[in-house]
Amino acid sequence: MSNTSSEPTASSERAMPQWSLRFLMLLVTLSAMLMWVFRAAIIENVFWAQCVAVVLATAIGCFAMYALAFALASLFASMTGSILQPTRSRFHPPAVDQRDAAEEPQ
Repeated sequence: MSNTSSEPTASSERAMPQWSLRFLMLLVTLSAMLMWVFRAAIIENVFWAQCVAVVLATAIGCFAMYALAFALASLFASMTGSILQPTRSRFHPPAVDQRDAAEEPQ
C-alpha cells in the first residue's frame, strides 16, 4: 500500500523551513520598526535615527562584502581545482585492523 497523501514522510525534507506564526509576526514587526527608523533618518532628519541607520547600513554592507568575497574565492578555487582535500591528521594515527594486529609478533 503506497502513501498517496500530500503530507511529507519522515524521510523527505521540507523545501521551506517551518516557522511559527509568532516568529513571522515578530519578524514583520521588527522590519516595520527598522523601516520607521530609516524613514525618520531620511525624511525627518532625526539625529539618533541617522546614527542608527548609518550603523545598520555599515553592518549590512560589511556582511555583504564578506559574502561576496567568500563567493568569489570559492568560485575561483573551484574553477582552478585548488580546494584542498582533508588529509589524515598527525595527531590521529591510522586505524589498525584487529586481524592485522593479531598477526604481528610481539
